Amino acid sequence: MLRRYKRDYGTIVGFETKAVIQLTGSNCALAVPELMRLLVTVETSRGKRRGTSRETCFAYTSTAVSKESLETWPVYMMTQVLPRHMEIIYEINQNHLDDIRARFGKPR
Repeated sequence: MLRRYKRDYGTIVGFETKAVIQLTGSNCALAVPELMRLLVTVETSRGKRRGTSRETCFAYTSTAVSKESLETWPVYMMTQVLPRHMEIIYEINQNHLDDIRARFGKPR
């Protein structure tokens, strides 16, 4: 998607306004950190991080949200197999926690 967008528009700027990635179920959970890895590591976008792409490009649908239907991986295994993805996942989580604290304050 990024290669085709860049071919058509010459840049990745504005990608989030033209692309929507529909995620279904739990087997596609790595799509978000993979897009972030591509945007930050491969397509550095002139050194600026493109967090808005992650927030606006993905839509999620799941009809089965039971614990048994969700795929899980141990953190140590993910860290060994996909260390850059784990860094991005931690960063996304930290940004989310910072946003929650900014909106609602620190928990008591």
